[in-house]
Amino acid sequence: MDVVERIVSEVRAQPKVAWVAVPLVAAAMFAMAAGRKYYNETIPKSMWAMQATEKGKIELRRVPVPTPKEGEMLIKVQYSPLNPSDAHCAMDDFDESIVASYPHGIGYEASGIVVGSGGGFLPYWAATRKWRVSARDLTGVGKFWAEYGVVSVSNMVPLPSSVGMKEGSLSNINPLTALSMLVIAQEGGHKALVHTAASSTLGLQLIRAAPRFGVKIVAVVRGEKNERTLLEDMKHPADFIVRSDVSSFESDLKRAVQTTGATLAFDAINGEMSRKVYEALPGKALMHVYGELSGESMPDELASKKNDPVKPYSYYLVGPWLDAGGFWRKLKVTWYLYSMLPRELSSSVFREIDLQDSSLIDAVYAYAKNQKGGKAIIRMPAAAH
Repeated sequence: MDVVERIVSEVRAQPKVAWVAVPLVAAAMFAMAAGRKYYNETIPKSMWAMQATEKGKIELRRVPVPTPKEGEMLIKVQYSPLNPSDAHCAMDDFDESIVASYPHGIGYEASGIVVGSGGGFLPYWAATRKWRVSARDLTGVGKFWAEYGVVSVSNMVPLPSSVGMKEGSLSNINPLTALSMLVIAQEGGHKALVHTAASSTLGLQLIRAAPRFGVKIVAVVRGEKNERTLLEDMKHPADFIVRSDVSSFESDLKRAVQTTGATLAFDAINGEMSRKVYEALPGKALMHVYGELSGESMPDELASKKNDPVKPYSYYLVGPWLDAGGFWRKLKVTWYLYSMLPRELSSSVFREIDLQDSSLIDAVYAYAKNQKGGKAIIRMPAAAH
């Protein structure tokens, strides 16, 4: 006789204990249900997914629907964005720590509806309530350019009603990276930081969110149009904006660093830009590089600065930073993310492409070569229903 049957038998024999037994029965039944796999709708055996089939080549393939394990949930994906990191994944332009095997999935973040649980209280509860969630998986290769995806409890955030599914699909990589920069600045006692590619989606999120953390942003942009966006649309102080396409760039940057007291920098461009930003920082500072928009790698003269005790220079990824901080860091950043998504960390979408659209593959190839043209998201079949 299992625990539920024993409790029911006790209730029948001693009605007076029902006030204690009834909630125990309910809890026991919930625990039993939560410990098993659960689906709130019929799940097909196969699905459409965009995958890398060899280095530099992607295809739309029919593949098995993944099965969630305990502590995981299955989501029916609605939207997944095309970020620079996704382009690197699609083209297998990984760093040396990742060894890709073929075929493999693509896509590090998405929005969707929870349709299944692999076991566990929260996955079961989310599945029974059909939560709208933003999901991420920032390790290894991606997986969300597909009709279904599996996500762990620690890598999803329930979407507030004020955030739509399109915006929700953009709620992880850029917003988390922007938040991490500000948390690093705040916890490290940095009053200001330098950020390159400051007119990007991430750059605008960083500028909007910075006042909440009391951090000033030295915004490095290229071109009059991007400068005007920050001045007129973002109301960013003119003294904090530096154009990299003018001959006075290096002196302008040093002046802005001195004016703001910046002792921290995040560079999305790398190469010669990294060298110039590093040299503009004071003698005691910290510099991170988190992208290679220039197509150039770390300058030779900075390679020796990785472990510099006074002014270190290093590569940065938000995923390892989150993991290194453990549960409390994830909880703190998730709270900021949840509260700031509708405003400071919102994103604008310039293009939508259906997963099964024949132009998607060419669009990914083009974006991988030249990461411009606004934010694009991939619309899954579920989003049309």
